[in-house]
Amino acid sequence: MIENTDILSLNYYTYNKPFTGSCEGIRYRISKSTLEDSEDAVFEACVWPEPFAEADTEDELKHIEHFPFDEDGKLAVVEWLNSFVQKPE
Repeated sequence: MIENTDILSLNYYTYNKPFTGSCEGIRYRISKSTLEDSEDAVFEACVWPEPFAEADTEDELKHIEHFPFDEDGKLAVVEWLNSFVQKPE
């Protein structure tokens, strides 16, 4: 499972640097972004199945979601990512 502390602090994302990671069958990217119809910052989270890098994965296999750019949004990112983690059988 991915923990809130695994994806770095909110301050890290204010520098517009993406964060990537992997966990039990998935890979993910988290970045600060803005939506086309708004100037407000949001988290953009993308998740795809292992083993390939994002650039080498078909778009149909990627899931992208946006969350508010605040601590609650960061917690929502973690919860969303964990919904894709493969549970051990």
